[in-house]
Amino acid sequence: MRFFLVFIAGCTLGPVENRDVNSTRDDVVYGLEALFAPDDPVTQLELDEINRVVLARLADPVGEPESYRIRYAVYNLRNESIVYALTNARNAGVSVQILVEADQLDAARDWNWADDWLIDAGFSFAADHGQLTDEQRGETELIGIDDSGLMHLKTRLFETPSTTTLITGSMNPGDNAVLNEETLHLVREERIVAKFETAYEAVLYDQPLQNSWDEGMALNVLFSPEGSGPTAREKIFEWIDDE
Repeated sequence: MRFFLVFIAGCTLGPVENRDVNSTRDDVVYGLEALFAPDDPVTQLELDEINRVVLARLADPVGEPESYRIRYAVYNLRNESIVYALTNARNAGVSVQILVEADQLDAARDWNWADDWLIDAGFSFAADHGQLTDEQRGETELIGIDDSGLMHLKTRLFETPSTTTLITGSMNPGDNAVLNEETLHLVREERIVAKFETAYEAVLYDQPLQNSWDEGMALNVLFSPEGSGPTAREKIFEWIDDE
């Protein structure tokens, strides 16, 4: 099973300066913001980030397509607003790629309608990433991840030439997931965003994840299954022992 744990130390992750990001609080852009379903506007958070990339693309229609990207890895996808927004982003010239747990694409799971919608909308599709070459993995827009465990990495990356933001957390974009007790984190801190970019590529290309830990940082993230480095289990037991 591919998953992650975010560890926040007992100090504040400070504001990020000079970042061209629309979402602010009191005119300060923070490196990490946390939202909680069902009370916070979690769907709107995702729609805002999708629309941010779309607006940037429309303002630069002749720019390189790979400079305007949405890379969207989730266990499943059924939220109508998000499915339609991702389709509109693709139609606006944004490079959109969606990774989904392969089992969720099974035709027998007829409640998972989004794959049929996206394919009908023109998304190129592969049910099993293992059947694709590396070049095809980079180009295919909707891909089922068929691994030894579940593809449980919730990683939404929203990229323009000026910035890349990340949305992660426990929440999948399901139809009724907004009614659950869930979390979503909007991350702008470049070091953490880069780690999730690496994790996304590792899932797509079957590469081992290399974990690292910096005691001097307010925020760290560990992924599983790890190829090397500390594990989430080790850190949790270490803290329990310290208590």
